[in-house]
Amino acid sequence: MTLRTLLLGAVVALVCPSASGQLSYPTTDTYAGSSSPGLLDGAYATAHFSGPYGVCFDPVEGAIYVADGFNHCIRKLMNGQVTTIAGNGSPGDVDGVGQNAQFNTPTGVFFKNGFLYICDDFNNKIKRMDSLFNVETIAGNGGSGFADGPALAAMFHQPKSLAVDSAGVVYVADYENHRIRKIEAGTVTTVAGDGNAGDGLGPALSASLYRPRDLCLDDLGNVYFVDLMNHRIKVLTTAGDVELVAGSGTQGNADGIGALAEFSIPVAIDWEAPGTLMVLDAVNPLLRRVTTAGVVTTVAGSGGTGYVDGNSVSAEFDLPQDICFNSYGELFVGDRNNNAIRILYPHGEKPLSTTEQPAANAPELVAANLPVQPNPTQDVVLINLSHIPDPLTGLLVYDEKGALVLRMEQGDLAGFGRGAATIDATGWPAGQYAVLVSTRSRLYRSVFIKE
Repeated sequence: MTLRTLLLGAVVALVCPSASGQLSYPTTDTYAGSSSPGLLDGAYATAHFSGPYGVCFDPVEGAIYVADGFNHCIRKLMNGQVTTIAGNGSPGDVDGVGQNAQFNTPTGVFFKNGFLYICDDFNNKIKRMDSLFNVETIAGNGGSGFADGPALAAMFHQPKSLAVDSAGVVYVADYENHRIRKIEAGTVTTVAGDGNAGDGLGPALSASLYRPRDLCLDDLGNVYFVDLMNHRIKVLTTAGDVELVAGSGTQGNADGIGALAEFSIPVAIDWEAPGTLMVLDAVNPLLRRVTTAGVVTTVAGSGGTGYVDGNSVSAEFDLPQDICFNSYGELFVGDRNNNAIRILYPHGEKPLSTTEQPAANAPELVAANLPVQPNPTQDVVLINLSHIPDPLTGLLVYDEKGALVLRMEQGDLAGFGRGAATIDATGWPAGQYAVLVSTRSRLYRSVFIKE
């Protein structure tokens, strides 16, 4: 049974694992923007970007945030509309509210615990924006250099991307310093890289990196990252070592296992599912699946540089910079030189989450309309269903990486009536979880936090 069938009793799939347990992404489309650079808000199809870099998903609102690099601002994509929520199109370095704030070529963005974290690349700072669009600097004195220590006195050199764990610890790919840095309790420390441009494995602080570009965290605290100029995927383990995941170190294009695989300027990495990473291989340009065991396969891209939608095997990108998944398993790409946000649909379908004009018989998506108690929780979650008038057809729970962790079908929900659904979250990793409850006419969505 497909996920769309589960939710709607229809035949359209949202996310369906293949026989191997992995997703296919046969269709590539333009989600927002066009080939023409500019700064224009509005409907997805008519909005303009200029060099979009970072993309990330907000599971609370279901929005996509974009670091619109050459426009020096942050854009929000939601409900068919692109809006500028911070920055005014001019480069600068100003903390403030919304469009009163200024950035200088923002690159990485990451949403966590209600905050949007931003790498302000050419200002050499890490900033954070709250739900009221207040932008503040949390690390970096603005100088270009290297210094650990108190966060606001520390120095970075073109920090490109970042990831944040459930405790609010920020990990930064400090590109030109050839290091991975950490911001914790108001202090910046180096966790990997000796500062020399090289290709070394072993103890983290003596290993050499060459422009680490992006990173992501697993539930155990391991940090997976793309070592851009070494054309490799590496991991900083919790034991304090840098180890090779995949890549020969030679620029090329070859699927394979471990050091037999080849990449060409890998720029972005994100979790597709537990144990499986997606890597954006920018110059090839391809999307590659990489397991934590080092098995590399190509998922999308013809290998040509251009702007081609349609069948993902024939799709073309032009120096794409970042990727992210949403809770529906859709894969978003910040396609820099095409000035567009592209999307890859699991099994080629276009789910309700991404359509601007739903079909007449499509269900209505109701965001944040499921009272959850207690929130945050440590074990049992009660979802109030008393306000839902129609019989339930399905309940799904996703973790913050977009992986499906619980599925309840209509028969499983019969005992809940119109009261409350009980979810036992005992043993689940700490973090945010998205809940979808379906009837034949509506999808109800909310989130809760597991401590």
